[in-house]
Amino acid sequence: MPRIVKPQAYQMRARSREGIVNDIILLTDQRSYHYDPYWLCFNVKLYSLDFSLPNLLRLWREYEGDYPYTHNTDWLHGIKDKYDGVNKDHLWEWAVEDTRSSFVSRSGEGQDDDMYNHLWDGTKVDVDYAFVGRCGGWLAITQFNGRYFDRRMENEQYTYSLEEQLSIMDWKDLKKLYQLILMIRHGTREDARKSEVEWQAAFNFFANVCSDLTDTDRYNDRQLRLFDDQQETEEAILAGLE
Repeated sequence: MPRIVKPQAYQMRARSREGIVNDIILLTDQRSYHYDPYWLCFNVKLYSLDFSLPNLLRLWREYEGDYPYTHNTDWLHGIKDKYDGVNKDHLWEWAVEDTRSSFVSRSGEGQDDDMYNHLWDGTKVDVDYAFVGRCGGWLAITQFNGRYFDRRMENEQYTYSLEEQLSIMDWKDLKKLYQLILMIRHGTREDARKSEVEWQAAFNFFANVCSDLTDTDRYNDRQLRLFDDQQETEEAILAGLE
C-alpha cells in the first residue's frame, strides 16, 4: 500500500507535553455564550461572500467538468430566471447549513460528514462540536474522548482552567487533540471557509433550484444555439442585459 504522507499544514510544531499544551491554547480561543464557557473555539465568521450568478456558475462548471450544456444560451437564460426568483437569504442558509454539517448534523446529533471525527491518517476520534455566539460565528469543541471543554468541564471535572485540563490528559489523547486542532485550524482558515460556503451555495442552486434544467441531453441537442448571435454573450445573459 502507498505510504500516507502527512500534509504540511498538519505537522506538529510542538513535541513535549508543555509545548503541546501551550500551542493548543495559542491555536484556539475561549468564548462565553449565555454565560456558558467554551474553552476550545475557532473563529468561523464569514465576510464578503460572492453569491453572484457568474461566480456560482464558475464553481458549478468546476464541479461538473465544464460540460457544453453549461454554455448553451437556452440553459443560461433558464438559470438566470431561476436566480432572479430565488430568495438569496435561503441560498445563504442552505450553504451555511451544509458547510456546518461537517461538524454538527442537521438533526443536532452527531455529524452528517465524517471529515472532522477522523484524523488525517484515518484514526477515529470521539469528538462533539457546537456553533456558539450570537450568529454561530464560533466553532467549539465541546467534548473529546470523554473530556468536556464546555460548561461541563467546570461542573463535572476537578479542574478549572484549560491549561490544567490539558496537563492531566492522557498523553495519546493530548497528541490526538492537538492533531485535530491543527486540522480544524487549517480547514477553517478564512479563505477555506469562504470557498466552502460559496461552493455549497453553487451546488444547492444548480442541483436543487435548477434541478428541472439538469436534463443535459435536452440542451446538448441544441448546440447550434451556442452564441451564433455575437450580440448575445454569456455576460449579457447573466447580467440581464441581452
